[in-house]
Amino acid sequence: MGTTGVSVEAAPDAVIFRAQAGIPLGDQGLLARMLRLLLSQETLRPQHVLAEPDAGGQRLAVDEATVDHVATAIADSGGGRLFGRERGESFSFRILLWRERLPWRCDEIEWQLPEGYFRGHAWRTQSGRMLETAASLCAMIEPVWAYAHWAADHAALAASLGYDPRPWPPLLGGYWLNIFGVPWLERIGRERLRELPGAWHVAELRGGAWLAALYANPLECATSIARHAARAAAAYLNTTDLRAQIEAADRRAWESWSQRELAPEDQRLLSALEHNAEACLKTYGGRLGAGAAVDAPTLAAIEQQLRDHPETWRDDEATFVLLHGSLLGEVLVRSHGGRWLMGKPVERSVVVFPDAVVEPFRIARERWATGGKLRLDAPVVDRGGARP
Repeated sequence: MGTTGVSVEAAPDAVIFRAQAGIPLGDQGLLARMLRLLLSQETLRPQHVLAEPDAGGQRLAVDEATVDHVATAIADSGGGRLFGRERGESFSFRILLWRERLPWRCDEIEWQLPEGYFRGHAWRTQSGRMLETAASLCAMIEPVWAYAHWAADHAALAASLGYDPRPWPPLLGGYWLNIFGVPWLERIGRERLRELPGAWHVAELRGGAWLAALYANPLECATSIARHAARAAAAYLNTTDLRAQIEAADRRAWESWSQRELAPEDQRLLSALEHNAEACLKTYGGRLGAGAAVDAPTLAAIEQQLRDHPETWRDDEATFVLLHGSLLGEVLVRSHGGRWLMGKPVERSVVVFPDAVVEPFRIARERWATGGKLRLDAPVVDRGGARP
């Protein structure tokens, strides 16, 4: 996350499919249909799949007998993650559901498959399966946009197209798989997209979105043929102008939303978040000496202390997540201009920007669970913050 959308830490060796839905995804029946699609024999044949609702608690086994229960847990929790093994490799599927519908962001999904899935003699079959599954998912969610690309190549792709490496707005037209929803089609034109030069496959999907795959295998993205196709598509679609239009519209919508008057309940939740951040500073900041404040350097110092002396920082998980998640979120708000989107309970709150969404309590929970695989201050560093 990364701070883009719903993303958990993207594995550099994964092919990642991301989609922003055009409809709310919180309906239990819709979620169950998506989960059944992922479990079906025709797509991935995954084994030993577990679900982790965003509210925390016990992980749930996912199979045909439990899928409705899992879908309900994810809907009630405001999102969740599936993870398991496919062909001996790990995969994950992430769902983010908004407590309130934001004018510039919608519910989102993210699906990560290991690069090994696309290697070997069966790669053409596996690529076709991912395309078919992505198309079926998009028929369900009426996407604003969706794309799939090899994570290890994202920065290089952006550089080859002359863009900064930020993943928002997406580089639609340059990825292995590009899916254009109605908002993009209104800017591009359906007939124009039909004639996209150099594309390996272009098709209209059920629901009206259009799919364009530039080449057959996502791992071919760095080849000269793939780069030529990406540059030709970006020039033809005028992706630079499209991104600028969408970014400007998103920023206007975000600024209007961020200046709204909070409801009394949200104001109470905001006060609780601020109090928790100060409590974290009071509890842990004293170990850092003078100058500790709710800011990026203090958060970076706490992260370093967690790494250097983990034995002295072992609270219970709930306390750790509540205090450190609140501190991370408040640093992003106070130092980087983010805005809280309050959740209930408070641990479902997220920090939103025009170009990103950060889930501080999920990050704190993963920091606790992994013991340092994910840095607590990673989103702050991503946005130009301090790091020791």
